Amino acid sequence: MSVWILYVLAGVTLLYAVFLSDPAMGSPFFAVWYVLSAFLFGCAWLSRHDLWSIIPGWLLIGGICLLVILIVLLGAAGVTILSAFHRKAPADLDVLIVLGALVYKSGPSKVLQYRLDAAATYLRDNPRTRCIVSGGQGSNEPCPEGEVMKAYLVGKGIEEERIFMENRSCSTVENIRFSMEFCDPEKDRVAIVTNDFHLWRGMALARKAGFKDVYGISGRSRVIYLPNNFLRECCALIKDYLFRNI
Repeated sequence: MSVWILYVLAGVTLLYAVFLSDPAMGSPFFAVWYVLSAFLFGCAWLSRHDLWSIIPGWLLIGGICLLVILIVLLGAAGVTILSAFHRKAPADLDVLIVLGALVYKSGPSKVLQYRLDAAATYLRDNPRTRCIVSGGQGSNEPCPEGEVMKAYLVGKGIEEERIFMENRSCSTVENIRFSMEFCDPEKDRVAIVTNDFHLWRGMALARKAGFKDVYGISGRSRVIYLPNNFLRECCALIKDYLFRNI
């Protein structure tokens, strides 16, 4: 029975990988789901034909140890990320920093719209708060993300003079670093605005960069893409720990 569960999981994972295999997504991370599907298929096939014995004991034990370490690291990262999923910020902050994401010719992607909508709601309720939109131009984007983000917020009724545009960054680390040019990290009360799965890391990077008073505003995420985004964010969090970005 367990063998067929592995086959089903492998099939579901493969279908999800195919669903994510859209060049417009802007990220090759979907390949991880193909790798996971192949791994599950392999485990199922070896189990069904009782061939685990052909694998050298040292290799099997080493593989199991690596798998356990990976699961523990991803689990710890996942719990950390979930702790900030529904973070809210106090009223009357000085600055919002909205982190960029993929844009198309037609406008911001859904994931970016959710960030901008959360920012627009806060800015309408807090007219004293300024906003920094942060995002450069990727190789698959028609223009810098910051330009699209500013135009979107203006279209939502936010005064143009309240919006400062940073359009050079190519990563979350650079989003934070380059946004520091438009505010005072020592004195300003700042909120990072991004999707729920991305919020903990965005806030941690801001603190590491030198912001003293950091909050978070969580935007929605699409349920169908959440497994991919969540897994990718877990990997990014582990990477940032290893490279001491946070």
